Amino acid sequence: MPSIPAKRKSYPRSGVSRSVPSTSCVNDVELFQSYANFTWIFHRSTDSWLNSIDSNSPIHLDDIENRDSSFDVPATKPKTIILDENGNPVSVGSIMVKQSGEKRYCQKCQHDKPDRTHHCRVCKKCVLKMDHHCPWLNNCIGFRNHKYFYLFIVWGTIYCFFVTFATLPPTIQYAQSSYEAIISLDLNWSFLILIGGIFGLCLIGFAVYHTSLLFSNQTTLESLTKHNYKIKDDGDVTTSKYLNLFDIGKRANFIQVMGPEWYFWFIPIGNSLGDGRSWPLNSYKYSTLCESVENLTKPPQSA
Repeated sequence: MPSIPAKRKSYPRSGVSRSVPSTSCVNDVELFQSYANFTWIFHRSTDSWLNSIDSNSPIHLDDIENRDSSFDVPATKPKTIILDENGNPVSVGSIMVKQSGEKRYCQKCQHDKPDRTHHCRVCKKCVLKMDHHCPWLNNCIGFRNHKYFYLFIVWGTIYCFFVTFATLPPTIQYAQSSYEAIISLDLNWSFLILIGGIFGLCLIGFAVYHTSLLFSNQTTLESLTKHNYKIKDDGDVTTSKYLNLFDIGKRANFIQVMGPEWYFWFIPIGNSLGDGRSWPLNSYKYSTLCESVENLTKPPQSA
């Protein structure tokens, strides 16, 4: 006769058995978490997000100097400012200079730096349109991964608040059901509400700040430092912290980073406009700057 296995003894846990406030809440949180994880995995798999060697590689000016302008200028003659098909100025060289008026040259990478390019001491390379070096991501935020970084903090903010507000009502309802429910409430739910709220409040500040930079077409470095512009080779240097020649309007600034197709704006797809080396300029601010430079260089007329 086959032996009958002995019945296992079940020992009750100490205290009252713990329960989950709501299964539907758990499903909603897991669904949203799956999308957030997919977004994060997509970012990690993108070269421009994790590996800045390929995306933000050192810049050579051969591409700029050999580019033909809309006026059929010979390719051997590099230009600093050209006009696009609509007649708007476009910076393709180095309108941004040092305070002394010299071209911005990187001694470590041994090449000229195009406009809005800076050298990262941590990554040890020049980064196109460098915003900042993010220690949390261990990578520089630049031209090719600006959209990914912005979507990361936006979706991260939404995710944290979603977790908090989706968990809070059923948790309160469960805790108010009886006195034993308060004792049996799993601390993980309280911890989830607390951490989600704290991270959400921290991230919303970053999201608002970078949204304002996005609409004004500025980087973090550009918003904290002064700008040195030089229109002519023999002209004077115009230094200003508030004159931003790259601000071409809120909608155009937004599309320049997020892409022209509205249905791809909040999806992690790299469709930003431009090449990271040439930048359209504000026509009014550029013409105003040119007029001010001409007025300064004009000799005084004798009566």
